[in-house]
Amino acid sequence: MSALQRRYGNGCVTFINGDGWLEGVADARGQPQTMREDRRRAAERFNRGQVRFLVSTEAAGEGVDLQGSCSALIHVDLPWNPMRLHQRVGRLSRYGQAKPVDVISLRNPDTVESRIWECLDRKLDRITLAFQGAMDDPEDMRQLVIGMASPRMFTSMFADADPQLRGERLDHWFDSRTATFGGQDALATVRGLFGNVARFDFGEVAKEIPRVDLPDLVPFFKALLAVLNKRPVQTDDVRLSFKAPEAWRDDFRIADRYSLLFARQAQPQNDEEIAGVGHCVVNRAIRTAIELDDAIAAVPGLEQALVVYSVQDRITGGEGPVRRVIVGMLRTERAAWQLLRDWEVLRVLNSIASKPRSLTSQLSPRKGVDLPAILRDAEQALAGRLEQLALPFRVPAPECLACLLPAEPDRAMAAGQ
Repeated sequence: MSALQRRYGNGCVTFINGDGWLEGVADARGQPQTMREDRRRAAERFNRGQVRFLVSTEAAGEGVDLQGSCSALIHVDLPWNPMRLHQRVGRLSRYGQAKPVDVISLRNPDTVESRIWECLDRKLDRITLAFQGAMDDPEDMRQLVIGMASPRMFTSMFADADPQLRGERLDHWFDSRTATFGGQDALATVRGLFGNVARFDFGEVAKEIPRVDLPDLVPFFKALLAVLNKRPVQTDDVRLSFKAPEAWRDDFRIADRYSLLFARQAQPQNDEEIAGVGHCVVNRAIRTAIELDDAIAAVPGLEQALVVYSVQDRITGGEGPVRRVIVGMLRTERAAWQLLRDWEVLRVLNSIASKPRSLTSQLSPRKGVDLPAILRDAEQALAGRLEQLALPFRVPAPECLACLLPAEPDRAMAAGQ
């Protein structure tokens, strides 16, 4: 930052770090400064073009959108987990980016880390080249292949590397440590992925494709904020503004206030941020919801009982990408049970969560509801239909997460109507 101000003038650069403080930065005349900058304000100033450069620690590695006026990224360090690099690039390569993103990585060739990175680049290049001839639209395979590897593999590889290894000895050592990552196993897996995609007929499975998108997160967000005694302002179907709950302020990445846009096509306005899984405040909302221990509720607007399950493999040690799935069992008017996939459960819940009620409302289940019988019947019905889900589990094991029951009519609402 001192070098940038010395060359381009005071105020040309801002920063993002863990605590928003920076000491010892020299101005254009070489005088030391103490600087303070909120991470969100730094991103806003940079996106508006008010400052030319943004220098950041890993604090901006996720939850910050920088595609507004920037298409160049320089890595001045190389983390041991390559996915961290892709997360950084993801700050620029996002919806709304109008230019190709240029990425530069600085390396010290005298370090063993740099030499391992060169080996990794060469292996990823070979894998990419192996498939470009068979792809109508060639693309970089790096993120896909790296995502297939365990982060522990990279950590142990960098930690165990002998600083004296060079040339062919280093290549041989690297290949032996990454045999299943860059060898035939990885090639076979990627080849299988592309072969399956080439033969895939979306028309045959149209009913299986989830019909939900970012706007379907809005009812969840409104309901969760109501639980936390916050009332968001909704200007249209895809926009929410709210003040962050106090409990979320322990995360320095979360700002005081938010204007979120839950849409992919619409352009953000003013200080809006595109919301989605991966955004720091959305991730915190999901984590907060997971930590809620309430499991049974009487819900107004729900006509029949809904039981929600988590299904995972009873045999541990699997390395597949799917670790668990969410399903629901919805009771029908004829006392039968309808199996719902995760996105269908979301649709049912959204229909009753779009207008959150006060937590002070005391609601009771409809008369005659036998909760133990409902849970028993739902579990038996699910056990007989697990094969319909075609789960990648050797021994699927359902676990009940929640049971929602139809509520007795609210007397206050009935009187008002």
